[in-house]
Amino acid sequence: MGVSAESVKSFLESALLFSSLSEDQRNKYLSMYEAATKTTTAITGMPGGGGSDRNATLANLGDAETSLHRWEEIVEKKREVIKSFIRDAEIDPYYKDILWRRYIMGTSWDMILLILRDKQELSQRKLFYDHNKALEACAAWVNETGKYKEEVLNK
Repeated sequence: MGVSAESVKSFLESALLFSSLSEDQRNKYLSMYEAATKTTTAITGMPGGGGSDRNATLANLGDAETSLHRWEEIVEKKREVIKSFIRDAEIDPYYKDILWRRYIMGTSWDMILLILRDKQELSQRKLFYDHNKALEACAAWVNETGKYKEEVLNK
């Protein structure tokens, strides 16, 4: 089974998705931490604070922190694979630039257009066209070399 440009795009987009999920986990942890610190009686065990509430709050906070660290490790591993993929791909450096800015840096299309427009004449339509050509070039490289095939197909 060959790798398509769409498969490459899904693979690269997974970095953005995982980053988003990690951010959700971080926000969940921070929300729990904020709630715990606001409820000082539960955290300090002061009279009326309820020791079991304190222990439950601390346990939930510990679980959330552990989950956050796990997600951060998963995201970092995924990002490293995708960074390596873009670095290793034997494609035009301009294509690599587009892919790096979009999928590693998370740069918006409008910002990429502004940045790259300084280097050459570029419209949004041309940028999208070039992005699609970059994906096609990556797919052709994977199919030709077999490198990263498993990672791309398994996202």
